[in-house]
Amino acid sequence: MRFQYALVHNGHMLLGSSESLGTRQRDFSVTDSKNKIYRVLRPVSLPLDLNRGSQGGRAATRKATTSIRHDRQVNSEAGVIESGQAILLKSYAPPALLVNEDRQLVHVYGDAQRFMQIPTGTVSLEVSKLLIGKLAPVGVALFHKAIKENVQFRSEVILTDPGKGLTEHVRLTVRPVEVAPGQERFFLLSFDVELLSETNRLGTDVIDVSEVSNERIQNLERELAVMRDSLQATIEELETSNEELQATNEELMASNEELQSTNEELQSVNEELYTVNAENQEKIEILNRVNSDLDNMTRAALIPTVFVDASLNLTRFTPEAANIFRFREGDINRPIDDFAHGMDYPDFMSDLRRTLSTAQVIEREVKALDSNNWYLVRILPYIDKPRNISGAVMTFFDITMLKDVQRLQSILDSLPEHIAVLDPEGQITLINQAWRAFAENNGDRGLVFSGIGSNYFDVCRVEDGPDSQVANQVSDGIRKVLHNELPAFSIKYPCHSPKEQRWFLMHAAPVHHAAGGVVVSHVNITNWVEGDFK
Repeated sequence: MRFQYALVHNGHMLLGSSESLGTRQRDFSVTDSKNKIYRVLRPVSLPLDLNRGSQGGRAATRKATTSIRHDRQVNSEAGVIESGQAILLKSYAPPALLVNEDRQLVHVYGDAQRFMQIPTGTVSLEVSKLLIGKLAPVGVALFHKAIKENVQFRSEVILTDPGKGLTEHVRLTVRPVEVAPGQERFFLLSFDVELLSETNRLGTDVIDVSEVSNERIQNLERELAVMRDSLQATIEELETSNEELQATNEELMASNEELQSTNEELQSVNEELYTVNAENQEKIEILNRVNSDLDNMTRAALIPTVFVDASLNLTRFTPEAANIFRFREGDINRPIDDFAHGMDYPDFMSDLRRTLSTAQVIEREVKALDSNNWYLVRILPYIDKPRNISGAVMTFFDITMLKDVQRLQSILDSLPEHIAVLDPEGQITLINQAWRAFAENNGDRGLVFSGIGSNYFDVCRVEDGPDSQVANQVSDGIRKVLHNELPAFSIKYPCHSPKEQRWFLMHAAPVHHAAGGVVVSHVNITNWVEGDFK
């Protein structure tokens, strides 16, 4: 540790977290122990020994020149001088203590330990606690005067050691140490000792410290009176502050009661909000379920559906509707008339506006422009509240197959033969106009027995009579065709009326479809083969 050589008197030194003063504790006082800030207590003017340097220093020493060896010789002489000074001080200088103006011990000179003691308890460097016996009050009084007036004072104390039979006359002297202005002051307390006989001890002129003590006591009493007055003023201020605090406390208690009442009201409101929130949560779940049901229904139905608001802006659509209007997800809230559609429907926008204004349901059968598909367009008002129309819903049913069926029905109606289509159970599912007219003209008004939904085997069931044999042959032949036992079945049979003699040819052929069934046709062949039957 050589940093103290570079510090000025009362200078400060900052160490790192892993560094310490080591054996130099006496040369420094602690300013901030947590941050390791220390202040040097005494100037160091002794020569610095460079021979105890680092490895680099030792390497440099090996390369030293003659001038460096001369410096070593000078340093050795300074060490001799220091040793001589130490012997001289030990032999002729009295023991002394270097103390700062806070009466804290800084350094010990000579053999001063016999005037000092280390008391039990917490260690302190306060001089009044380190001096023994009568030396403590006298030393404190001298320090008080010296610190106050910054001049030298001394007093004498007689110490007696009954165990050793010695009586010592000790002269205590406090001298201020000269320092630079503005720096911390230090004082030197020295002990001059003289052995006395009993006679000399009684005749010694000893300075009485009572005068100094009385003066100190008077000063303390004056300071105590001032402190008492200050304390009284502080107490009065505290009483005033206490009254104000009491008033504030009462106001706070009243505010606390109001806050308590408000808290209870808020608790009640909070419970109501919890209830409302639970109801809203339940409604949201219901709405989500309904929305999911709607989405799943529209997805399962595969029906193109378009929703618009009252301003005819697009609000929602099913994926199938994109095949008609070419919609995309980013087209929501765009006007519906911005999109072209693939239908032969020039009155589309006018029908849509009419539904919004009159709440009228409009249906149109329209054909696609680029295919043979047909759509049943149904425009309905979107009613979210009673009598409140907030938009419209458009559905587009593909009726192409229905159109094909209608076309097939028209073809069948144009044939003169009586034609009926039976399912595998023999139930009539389709008839043409000739079948319908023949049944009604022969007594089956409303087609109760031979219309759609009737069973053809019931029509052929005849218990007895001339027609029973033909009816049974027809029933057996149709069953064999249904069961793939016959590729087809034909029979000629008479069907006379009161007005004329008639002959018919019945033919049954299977329907080549997964649903199965047969097609039954009756052809009037009276004019063709009348002579054959006669």
